[in-house]
Amino acid sequence: MLILISCSKEDVVEDASLPQETALKDFSRYALVIEPYITFKDTPYEDGVSSSHARAGEVFEVEAIQVQLQNGKKVIWVELKDAGWVQSSSLQLYPTKEKAITASKKIE
Repeated sequence: MLILISCSKEDVVEDASLPQETALKDFSRYALVIEPYITFKDTPYEDGVSSSHARAGEVFEVEAIQVQLQNGKKVIWVELKDAGWVQSSSLQLYPTKEKAITASKKIE
């Protein structure tokens, strides 16, 4: 015997955009350099021109975050204020400057 279940129109999400202030954005306001020495690029690409350098323990304000697919792998680039672009693997992100500075003292 075949039992039929009532079919109804599924709920559809009309707008899946996030509000401007999200937990991810709040978590990523400041960056701490964790590599001994990094080079910033003028664009979020490996072939970008070197724009400046930083050392482990330095703290920067995050300007932008960009996710790219390079050679089949997800690469996250972070633009730091007055510095340039660097891959996120060289950084730790923090919601406040105070937390980033506290963490930097453990590196020094």
